[in-house]
Amino acid sequence: MFSRYAKTKILINDADSYKEILNEKDLQFIKQYSLKPFTITRENVGGLSSISYTVKPFDKLYNISQTVYGFPQYGWVILSSNFLTSELDIEEGMILSIYYPLEALLGI
Repeated sequence: MFSRYAKTKILINDADSYKEILNEKDLQFIKQYSLKPFTITRENVGGLSSISYTVKPFDKLYNISQTVYGFPQYGWVILSSNFLTSELDIEEGMILSIYYPLEALLGI
């Protein structure tokens, strides 16, 4: 399984501003990821293969992602690579481009 957190730096946050929360949860620190902004552009998808997927009644991004990538958590990739901003932009009958391989699209 691929993760948008692959190859990212993990930071330990034990800042004083979190002390009350950390004490309440009996924790010493919180792990946080240092993520680089990730944007899918026309250049990212330009050299990749793609298939067309026609949105069916009651489809959700996680269902489509599970169907095409084998993992439900990549709905955001489908949304971004079709230059849509919200799942609300997806309508029955719409044709989505599904780019692959996923590793190349995500740069991992």
